Amino acid sequence: MSFIDYVVHPLWETWVDLVYPDCQHILDTLDDNRRWYQTSGGGQLASSPASDRSPGTVPASPTSSVSGTRSTTYTPQTSRKPSRRTTSTGGGGSGGSRDGKHDCRTSGCRRIRINVSGQRFETRVRVLDRHPLTLLGDVVRRRQFYDAERRELFFDRHRPSFEAIFAYYQNGGRLRRPYHVPDDVFLSELEFYELEDDAIEEYKRSEGHVFEVLIVILCVSYFTT
Repeated sequence: MSFIDYVVHPLWETWVDLVYPDCQHILDTLDDNRRWYQTSGGGQLASSPASDRSPGTVPASPTSSVSGTRSTTYTPQTSRKPSRRTTSTGGGGSGGSRDGKHDCRTSGCRRIRINVSGQRFETRVRVLDRHPLTLLGDVVRRRQFYDAERRELFFDRHRPSFEAIFAYYQNGGRLRRPYHVPDDVFLSELEFYELEDDAIEEYKRSEGHVFEVLIVILCVSYFTT
């Protein structure tokens, strides 16, 4: 009360004189609260032990007993965040259950590295599996070229030719001989990797091999008759 009488109240009186009448109701409220505090026993209620109070008794608020003023009661609210509970999905989706777990060994997404005379090519196993009749597409036949120490297939063969063969495995379509590779060298590589007969025949046809064979057959049949 000494702080209110000698510090707070004189300051508010000075402020009210300057901005009268806008702050007059604040000074009136301060006077009413001070009178209420004096009539209630001078803070005796606040200093009394909790055992003297009857259960459930709540001290009256000073601002709520003032007439003519707006009573504002602040009730602290505890904001509760929604609990995050982990909902387990019973299955579905890749890897959701043990039965549907993805296995790279069986699905063919495991990568395989091919070393041809020092130049390395890398692709997925399923790319080679699309051509099961070829040397690289057959798991049993290509196993003899597997280097377990370096974990790669090694072929001591013609590198420029294999670039075209590797593109055939990846993209399919027709075999296209690189312009700087001789025809006989490229054909020898095709036969070594045991590509499909249809692909080799189509390559020979594009290079003119089939046409020369037909000419020889026609010439032999003409002179024999």
